[in-house]
Amino acid sequence: MEEKNVTKIRLSTFFLIFSILVIIVMGIFIFKLYNEKNEEVKKSAELQTQVNSLNSIVANLQEKINNISETINSTEKTTNELSTTETATAESNKTETLKTDYSKYFGTWSDGTENEFTVKNIGNDLITFTWFIYRTASIDDVELPFKDNKAVFYYHGYDDKNFNSKDEDDEFYCRKATVELKENSISIKVENSTLAESNKNMSLDKTDLFGGGVYIQPGQYDFTMKK
Repeated sequence: MEEKNVTKIRLSTFFLIFSILVIIVMGIFIFKLYNEKNEEVKKSAELQTQVNSLNSIVANLQEKINNISETINSTEKTTNELSTTETATAESNKTETLKTDYSKYFGTWSDGTENEFTVKNIGNDLITFTWFIYRTASIDDVELPFKDNKAVFYYHGYDDKNFNSKDEDDEFYCRKATVELKENSISIKVENSTLAESNKNMSLDKTDLFGGGVYIQPGQYDFTMKK
């Protein structure tokens, strides 16, 4: 009986010691796991802090980029607006100057011979003038649309080369004249045209306003103010 009790005590002691060892081992394991978890949490927090910091830096850089882009766009817009304004102002000033100076074109202009071109009026987008050339070719008062310092008119007729007083097909001519006011001169460019082109611009056909148009040959006529 005593031996059985001793055996039981020994077994109880063994299991008690074994349980204590198991508890100690599990405690050490749990403590290690706890420490590792804390380290991971700490590292995760540090990484999150770094990510937040990087996000803040990226946001600041993006804001600076946006500000620079807006500044560039604003500068370009301002430059374009200034350029457009300056161009418009220059054109406006140029136009106003020409309008103001139109009066300087009034009067008779000469090409150094007996040919004369007389400007009578410029206003309301119209120019009124007369043109005397080669003795008998004299344009009566002509009023033409006037734009960008230029005016165009047409004239046609027959050049009686055979002196037979007959209108023959090979003697027909049609010409286009472009009058241009320049800074200190007036030029008239005469070039051959066609009746079809003249008919398209019937309002600019001034054949009936002068005689002897045959003498106004194609070419460039330059006039300066007659002294």
